[in-house]
Amino acid sequence: MIKSLFKFGSAIVGKIAWKTRKTQRVLKSLPSEELFCHKYWKMAEESGRLNSNGRKSVELSEYLHSINHHLIKSPYPKTINEIQPQVGLTPRQIITKTDFDFRRLVPTEEDMHVYRCIGEKPEFFSEYPLYQKALKVKKGDVIMMREYAYAAETEAYSKNFLANNKGILYDIEVPKGSRISRAGDVVFPRSSRFECLDTRDIITEDANYKLVKLRYLV
Repeated sequence: MIKSLFKFGSAIVGKIAWKTRKTQRVLKSLPSEELFCHKYWKMAEESGRLNSNGRKSVELSEYLHSINHHLIKSPYPKTINEIQPQVGLTPRQIITKTDFDFRRLVPTEEDMHVYRCIGEKPEFFSEYPLYQKALKVKKGDVIMMREYAYAAETEAYSKNFLANNKGILYDIEVPKGSRISRAGDVVFPRSSRFECLDTRDIITEDANYKLVKLRYLV
């Protein structure tokens, strides 16, 4: 009985080893396709673009609005691999390049305050559930903005994006040493995290919005 079990076990081990060797041969025979991110990093290294050269903004900052829905929605729409005519890259390639560019930015030299407004979303909007979730944030919560979040350096300018003076106004502390894009608009890296410091309802004759004070977590 023991000998039979030993022979059976040996046969199983031998079969597993044979399959493992076969799998390794198949993997070695497959072509190693170089991904866009690999090509971009290699090109950047060869051209010396790994150095910041004093850059304070990502190269494609003005186009990131148009691809943010790929980061908010899940799974990604099929169009993430379609070329964007204005830049000649797919959204996936834009994301790869922009993530790289953020790492090369010159860190901020002092603490900053920036402002971001989210207009009120009607119930029939696809963003309505996310908007309702944002309204419920409270002191001590840590929130993530999955998109490339835009902000302004002045509160007055950011309020242009409140729909009928209703929505959410984020007052964001940005600590010294942050790598954020600064070129007119301020843009945060995707999936940035923020700590909620305080919230307050602002209700006047002309406005009704929630003021949320945040601190950017570097």
